[in-house]
Amino acid sequence: MRNVAVIGAGVSPFGRLDALLYQEIGRPPVNDAIENAGIDRKLIQSCYYGTCGGVGVGHEIMNETGLIGIPITRVVNACSSGSNAFRLAYMDIASGMSDCTIAMGIEKMKNISMAVVGGGTRFQIEAKAYSHGSPFSIGGGGGMPAGFALMGRAHMKMFGTKREDFANIVVKSRKNATKNHKAEFQTKMTIDEVLNDIMINDPLTRSQCCPRTDGAAAVILMSEDYIKEHHIDTPIWIKASAMGSHFGGGDPSYPPGLSTDADTAKRVFKMAGVEPKDFYERGFGECHDCFSVSELVHYEDFGFCKKGEGADMINDG
Repeated sequence: MRNVAVIGAGVSPFGRLDALLYQEIGRPPVNDAIENAGIDRKLIQSCYYGTCGGVGVGHEIMNETGLIGIPITRVVNACSSGSNAFRLAYMDIASGMSDCTIAMGIEKMKNISMAVVGGGTRFQIEAKAYSHGSPFSIGGGGGMPAGFALMGRAHMKMFGTKREDFANIVVKSRKNATKNHKAEFQTKMTIDEVLNDIMINDPLTRSQCCPRTDGAAAVILMSEDYIKEHHIDTPIWIKASAMGSHFGGGDPSYPPGLSTDADTAKRVFKMAGVEPKDFYERGFGECHDCFSVSELVHYEDFGFCKKGEGADMINDG
């Protein structure tokens, strides 16, 4: 496999963008990524874009930004659609099929029904699982908040985790968000404010659940040969990429968390030749935080700390 790097990126503001079409949200990040890369857009040979609701919008955005005639692939994989698009762009170059690709993630959720973006299918799956009496279906028929609330309660019972520990994740994230002018939330919160917010599914209050958010991001990837040929000065090399999947209801035999996350993390760290502690001590990691509970168990599943020590990690800063 060939070496691949990210050479440019662009990000839209995130939040309620009711007045904007998909194309109006997606065009600026694409143009910003190309400008940031400092390349002629004619060098881009393929596109992968992730979205659940925007059928065909990637094609329109690429055409409207001058990327005409290249192969364009839409990726639909729920919350990981954007990162899957990135992975496919990476594999396209690593395999030798292309030398320069663009990957984009885009979604417009604020004023769109879940049924429009495939939610109807998901609810059918949940209903079928629930009818078989599985408490480990996604929320047991109660939706995503209920599923992660069950995981959180199991973590509390097994390891003594407190509601304040989950709330502290929100406090940390809100503080960080105020340093990013493109983040949706621009106000800090205290632990008491988080805990006293509207209860959704115990122990999850409203501020511990992600909102429906509009936004987009795009990155340019390039092969090592092309980087040398076109004199790219500051490439960010991709050391590893791994992916996994699991039974929709999770693994009831696994401690609170997602066993597939743990297995995939082991594979990607091995491929990169690094240890989880390398990120914790000298770098940074980004976790999918759809709910406060999910972030805490990701700390543990990724190996940043041992099972049951996620609360200590967040509380220690």
